Amino acid sequence: MHCTGGVNGSGAVRMGGSQPDRDGPHRRGVDTPIRGVRVFSAWKCHRGSTEQGFVYLGDHKIPITHPRVRTRNGAEELPLATYHAFQYATQTTQTVRERMLFELVSQQQIPADAALESAVETAGPSKSTVSRRFIQAMQQALDQFLRRRIDDQTWVVLMIDGIRVGGHLVVVALGIDATGHKRILGMSEGTTENSTVVKHLLTDLVDRGLAFPGGELAVIDGTKALAKGLHEVFGPVLRIQRCQIHKQRNVLDEVAESAKHSVQLKLRRAYQEPETPKTLASLEKLAQELAHDYPPAAASLREGLAKTLAVHQLGLSGTLRQSLANTNV
Repeated sequence: MHCTGGVNGSGAVRMGGSQPDRDGPHRRGVDTPIRGVRVFSAWKCHRGSTEQGFVYLGDHKIPITHPRVRTRNGAEELPLATYHAFQYATQTTQTVRERMLFELVSQQQIPADAALESAVETAGPSKSTVSRRFIQAMQQALDQFLRRRIDDQTWVVLMIDGIRVGGHLVVVALGIDATGHKRILGMSEGTTENSTVVKHLLTDLVDRGLAFPGGELAVIDGTKALAKGLHEVFGPVLRIQRCQIHKQRNVLDEVAESAKHSVQLKLRRAYQEPETPKTLASLEKLAQELAHDYPPAAASLREGLAKTLAVHQLGLSGTLRQSLANTNV
C-alpha cells in the first residue's frame, strides 16, 4: 500500500492505495521523495482510521474523507503524498489570474466553472475569494518580475519617468537593447524628485545586472535628484537627455493662455532644427522674447537647456532622435 489517490468515475474523490507490490520499486525500506513528502513502502506502514479533510479540484475546495496511515509499530503517522499535493491552491491562483487578465471578472468566475460544479456537488469560490487569489497571484508575478536578472541583453538606452497608477506615483525604468526592443527593467513607488527612491531603483537595477560600460544614453524627465542619482551610480560617462516634452510643458505653464500656442510652435520648430547650434540659437532667441513679458518662462527655458540636446549632440536624426528626445513610450 502506497500513499496514493484519485477521482473515481462518479466524480467523487477517493484517497486510497494499492495492495503491496512485492516486486515493484517500493520494496522493503525504500523511501521515495515526492513534493517534499516521504513515501513509504507497504512493508513499513498500515492503514488505520479515516478523517475529514479537503482537496482542491479546479477552483473548488472539496471536503473528503481520507485514510490515516501509520507505521507498523504505530509510533508515527505517515503523510499521504497525493493528498498533500492536492491541498495547495497554487494552480487555482494562477487560473484566477489568467481569467481576470483576460477580462473574466470576479462576478463571472462561478458560471465559468459550471461544468465542474455539475460533476462535483460543492460551491464554487466566492467573489471575495476570487479577488484575494487574484491579488495574491499578481503579487507573486510582480515579485518574480522585479527580481529577475537583466544582464541577458546589451542595453544602450535607459528611460526613467514617473507615472501615476491609480492613486500611486511610480518611477518606472525602461531599457532599450542593441536591437531596438524595449523592456521594463524595474519600478519603485515614489517620485523622481525623491532621491532615496531614485537611488534605491538604480542600485537595484545594477544589482540585477544593468551596466553601461560604454557611456550610453539615459533619458529622464529632468528632475535634479534623478540626474544626480544616475551620475552617482553610473558615473559621468553616462550621457543624460532631459525630456524635451517636459521642458516645453514647464515653459508653457509660465505663459498666459493666449500666448501658449505661438510659444509652443516656436519650441517645436527649434527642437526640430537639424544642427545643434541652430537649435540653441532658436531657443535662446525665444528666451529673450519671453524675458520681457514672462520672466519665469524664460528662466525655465534656460534652466538645464543643454541637457535637452544630448540627442542632437550625438548626431541622431529623424524618428530616432524624436523617439529618444523624450520619455514618452
